Amino acid sequence: MEPAALRLCRDIRNAIESQKSIKYGLQVFINRKLRDPFSVNLVRWVQLIGHNSEINRSEAHRLTDLFNIYQRTLLLVIENGLAGHSVSDHLMQIESEFQAICLADIAKHTATLPFRLQIPLLLFILPAILIIIIVPALNLMAL
Repeated sequence: MEPAALRLCRDIRNAIESQKSIKYGLQVFINRKLRDPFSVNLVRWVQLIGHNSEINRSEAHRLTDLFNIYQRTLLLVIENGLAGHSVSDHLMQIESEFQAICLADIAKHTATLPFRLQIPLLLFILPAILIIIIVPALNLMAL
């Protein structure tokens, strides 16, 4: 499953490429009804940004503290796009960075996988093999 921020980036980029607005891309993402922390906070952020009052904008900026640096960068690009600036190149760059982060995360997890798989071997399989070997030997010694 891809991260929600990457999914948002792709939804907005697809909306822009199909000649639709950034708001449409945001709505497509919100309609997915994802329940991860990023998606829940993003829905609240979109609601606050949409009201255009100064109080809501300051609360929206406080809400961005819940996001990591990459997600905040994406929100800044989206905010600039909603203000009418061109963001297509920035979205493609952010998407490639998200993909690189995901690949690095996958590489980190696959590097530790052999060590994690040795834990059941040492805890369960090795003692069972030792019991199978030692019990007959003890029986022979008892005779």
